[in-house]
Amino acid sequence: MKVLGILVVLVLVSGCSGGTTDRGGGAPKPASDTSATAAASVLDAAPTTATRVWSTRLDVLQAPVAAGDVVVAAVAARGDEIDVVALDRADGAILWRRPLMVVDASVGAYLGDLVHESRDGETYVVMQQAGTGRRLRPGAALPYLALDPRTGEVLARTRPVVAQFGAPACRDGLDACLRISAGDRFEETRWVLGSWELRPERDRLPAGANSLVPGSDVYTVYGPVRQYSVAKAIGRIGKSSWRVPHGRITGSRRWLVDDESGFVDEETGVAVVQLLPTLEDAVVNRYERGEVVRFDLRQRRTAGLDLETGKVLWRHEGADIRCLELTRTEVPVRCAFSGKRSYQEDRDPRLVSAHGWLEGYDPRTGETTWREELGPRAVHTLVLDILRMDARVDRVVDADDIAVVPTPDGARLSSLVDGSSRVVDAAEPVLCSATASFRHRFDTGGSGLGGFGETRARRFVEPCVATGKSLDRSAMDRLGPAALLTGGVDVGEGMRVLATRHAVLAYRLS
Repeated sequence: MKVLGILVVLVLVSGCSGGTTDRGGGAPKPASDTSATAAASVLDAAPTTATRVWSTRLDVLQAPVAAGDVVVAAVAARGDEIDVVALDRADGAILWRRPLMVVDASVGAYLGDLVHESRDGETYVVMQQAGTGRRLRPGAALPYLALDPRTGEVLARTRPVVAQFGAPACRDGLDACLRISAGDRFEETRWVLGSWELRPERDRLPAGANSLVPGSDVYTVYGPVRQYSVAKAIGRIGKSSWRVPHGRITGSRRWLVDDESGFVDEETGVAVVQLLPTLEDAVVNRYERGEVVRFDLRQRRTAGLDLETGKVLWRHEGADIRCLELTRTEVPVRCAFSGKRSYQEDRDPRLVSAHGWLEGYDPRTGETTWREELGPRAVHTLVLDILRMDARVDRVVDADDIAVVPTPDGARLSSLVDGSSRVVDAAEPVLCSATASFRHRFDTGGSGLGGFGETRARRFVEPCVATGKSLDRSAMDRLGPAALLTGGVDVGEGMRVLATRHAVLAYRLS
């Protein structure tokens, strides 16, 4: 299920940032080449036309999300108010509007989930109650509400709980999501996920760094001392639980974790996780002090774990499963490259004489199933050597299973499921991410809240070409399937919606 990220009020704790060592070298070369085309491919069945259905003027904060036949969005309202708005999928009419919160420049922002499905298959809009007559104070106790998506009627409410999120941040069933200890501090909150309960006295969960695989119950658990060096993966599925020592995954005594990097394939029964090991105490010490540290991509270890037993099925060295902007994918995709790095003082490291590949792989074996070569401008390295595209190309929005990929021969619309692809014309409009300030965007300078400064910005899409160059807004009238398959939100019935600077637009694909 697609999840809407909304702005919610929360006091943030300080985080770590990254750094410098003068490592170099390239990752191992990818496995033997496989064809990027298939006789019967995903793109063969893709829509060929797109028709505008409706447009509703709203200043949306994040991408809308489907809730049955309703489209739900968090929007900027009067003054400092944030509202939840429900739109009719058929014609874009506003069905109901409800205040979510009143924001304040003195508190931070965090992302939560607004639409949830209960275990009996019912869909609800879930939000924490907040009046507009006063600002929402950190630590205030307020109930969570479960709303009918169609009418906005309150169907259920919890007892008052600490105001940590404007909406719960788990997807394991409505009854489980709402069971949160009212008296606990954020870093000690006890989440009940299915039949498994985390115990703070044993499994300490530092704020913002507890989920290794988003939307699942595969977690990273830190010990009370030297958190990053003693981390272990833990999970539960069905009646069995397991705990995997970090060394079994990385082959290293020490490791740092790529938080929220991975996915769970329930069909194959595999959790794919990515870890970053290091053998140097000095590097770990600098990292834990929040100093900037750079690590070689070849140190990364990706592993497939059996969901029922925790058995390590395979390991892969050097590739990055968060590569490019494909960080939201729930399909097995990774980036590998060969070449050398060039490090210059006060500049991000660059790749020299590099070749990069986007690869699909079998989640059960880790073996490469398809490959697409990346263009020469596609990849460079940043802090922690995460592979990214050229800054402009980086703006192009990708879907969970279809992406616009820069190749040596130009951009291609590629299926991340089977590797099939087609050419994207150089003038064809696609969608790029864009932001606009949202009033009290809090200042992180000197506060230790590194990296959170943009969470108060409104996020939307705008027309562009595959190189990332912006187009005039009139190009919205020329959007085709490539743009909507990658940048639109699937709301069912063949329809895709997207949030622009001042409106929500809906298109029908056929």
